[in-house]
Amino acid sequence: MMRRARLVSIGSAVIAVLLGWLAASSPAAFADTDSTQGMDVIVVDSSSVRESGQAIPLTLSLIGLLATQQDGSKVVFIDTDGPGEAIGPFAASDSDFANIRSEILARLNADSSYEPQSIVEALDEARSTLSTYGAPAGSSIYVALGGGNDFAFDELSYTVAPLVNRIATHGWTVNGLSLHAGDQRSVQFLDAISRPTGGSVFSLSSGVDLKPLGDHIIGFGAAGSVEEFASKTLVDAPLTSSRIPIMPGTEETTLYFYKESPGGSFQLVNPLGELVPNVDGVTSQVVESDNLAIWRLVNPVAGNWKVETVEVEGRISVWGHAADQYDLILRTPSPMPTGEPNTLLAYLAQDGRTAVLKGVRVFANITSPDSSTTSYELFDNGTRGDSKAGDGYYSVILPPLEMAGSYAVTLNARWLGFNYEIASNHALEARPFPAFHVETGQVRDLVPGEATNIGTVSVHLDGGPYSIDPSDIEIGLATSTEKSGMLELVPHRLYGDGSAWQFDMLFTPSDFGSETLQFSLSIEYGGRTFTEPSSSIAISTVASESPPVSIVPAAVESQPAPAAPAPAAASNVPVAGVAVPPAPQAAFPWLVVAILVAVAVPIAAGVVYFLTRPKPYGYIYTESDDELVDFSNLERHPIFRFFYRGLIRGSELNIPGFEGLVFHFMKDRIDIKSFGEHSTVRVNNQPLIDSATISDKTWIGTEGKLYTFLNSPPPVEPAGAD
Repeated sequence: MMRRARLVSIGSAVIAVLLGWLAASSPAAFADTDSTQGMDVIVVDSSSVRESGQAIPLTLSLIGLLATQQDGSKVVFIDTDGPGEAIGPFAASDSDFANIRSEILARLNADSSYEPQSIVEALDEARSTLSTYGAPAGSSIYVALGGGNDFAFDELSYTVAPLVNRIATHGWTVNGLSLHAGDQRSVQFLDAISRPTGGSVFSLSSGVDLKPLGDHIIGFGAAGSVEEFASKTLVDAPLTSSRIPIMPGTEETTLYFYKESPGGSFQLVNPLGELVPNVDGVTSQVVESDNLAIWRLVNPVAGNWKVETVEVEGRISVWGHAADQYDLILRTPSPMPTGEPNTLLAYLAQDGRTAVLKGVRVFANITSPDSSTTSYELFDNGTRGDSKAGDGYYSVILPPLEMAGSYAVTLNARWLGFNYEIASNHALEARPFPAFHVETGQVRDLVPGEATNIGTVSVHLDGGPYSIDPSDIEIGLATSTEKSGMLELVPHRLYGDGSAWQFDMLFTPSDFGSETLQFSLSIEYGGRTFTEPSSSIAISTVASESPPVSIVPAAVESQPAPAAPAPAAASNVPVAGVAVPPAPQAAFPWLVVAILVAVAVPIAAGVVYFLTRPKPYGYIYTESDDELVDFSNLERHPIFRFFYRGLIRGSELNIPGFEGLVFHFMKDRIDIKSFGEHSTVRVNNQPLIDSATISDKTWIGTEGKLYTFLNSPPPVEPAGAD
């Protein structure tokens, strides 16, 4: 019988798409819009599938793969003989699934009484089905074509393009299935309709070819790991030795058995030596077709299972998918400080809680920013950084990380006695952290009631000063006296925000005895709380054997010293013989004004601008209070002084690290700007990226040195002052 043409006119196809669009706009199209359950629709060109040998068994195997997804997705079957009579939605767990497969098989084998319709109509019916059931993004349409079809693929691709684009806007994908080897025209058409949606094309000629498609479906449909257990070619010999390890605590495992040729069967034997079909309550469901067998095991016995074949020939492939019950979690905070040891901490979680397991080893592969990788084993035995044995937390102390940057961490948990492991990938950042330094001074023979400078506390970041709030320093005091002494932290210099980077420690003991001070720095840095303790300081006070005696100097008669002459006031005592002329008064430059007035108004406005620009002011001091720069008296080139009065380049200051800076003096503020290549500059602990506003007591750090901008010179203490 001559095969009837499958492609109707382009006009009919366009009308079908238009009717589909109108249907999508109807109220029915919005049914179940709150559904979050996935859905897959398989569209089969029945006539070409019937003429392609293994295409029908492969189609049934595909339906079995889709119907056993672990996320509960439903499947709908649509064929081109009757697009309006879809079968489904259904899943392999449905009680009537066997009847549904029989109905689909009968539909594929039967001579259709329907008028052949375009594949476009069937594809639009699939789109309408997904819309009607409110299918979420990630749902898929699988289009299966056999061989020998007489489609005008070029025209068909052009016609179906708007429909494919509409499918893509919902986040749905179209995947192509070519069920006839060597049919490149079908593959090209399937690629044209799948690529715009992010889908793929699979060429299937035997049951083993289902493996890539199965990986695709499992990857989109469930979480967990997929592992190959066997891949062999059987010729007159059964498979009896393939081992399938199942871990303790596994809640569910799905096994996929692909075979090249129809016929034969697989048998599964549990660790107790029992055949799975004869063990009640273990097998949740079994789906078998000519090229595929699927077992889903619920709460399987832990141990090594075996798979055996009965009258199976040709290539086979056995795979397992386990819904991992455990999550491998890294608990080490990020960022980590460079230059000091860090503890790597990990644990396995079950249902969000720490799992304490036996026979598990945990490893970490750490790849540094220079791509070098180092491996470590983490322990839960109370040693090598682990604080408590058997608590489920695995630890190891890492050597100091000398390189700042991003570190890739791969964790692996391996079960002893099983060929099984789970892994997780993480990223940790390492960067310089503030360093806490305590330098001691006089700590012995202190006098009760007298304040003594016992040392200096300072904080640095990557070799440069780092200012903190005084409250960030925590102090602990242990004393042997009845009343503890008092410690006061006196900043060397406070910055605009009340912070400082260096403090003197003034300690006033209250009584004779010994006391011990312990400092720690506790700050928020890098998005985490960072604490660094210091070494302790032992303090002792002098023990007096007798109370102090006040010595009063004796009165001594002496001749009164002659009175010193009072200094003469310069304004009242004239110099003899010299007449002091009055100070000359500068004459107003009328001539200059007259000339300026005679010039054009734009020039006069420019002169006014130059004359009214704010003059530079302020000072830059070093850490030791030495004046480096007086902006108001800075020696500059006359041209720069006239044309750029309010702008001073850092290179004019002769301070290393200031070369790429510009100080802009305005009426209400001073801006410091960055340009060109220069050393890293920090303004009040913040890196200078583009510009920043500075004010009195602003800290400027560069090249490991600290400078302070002041509006006026600091007060000078009188001589002899304490």
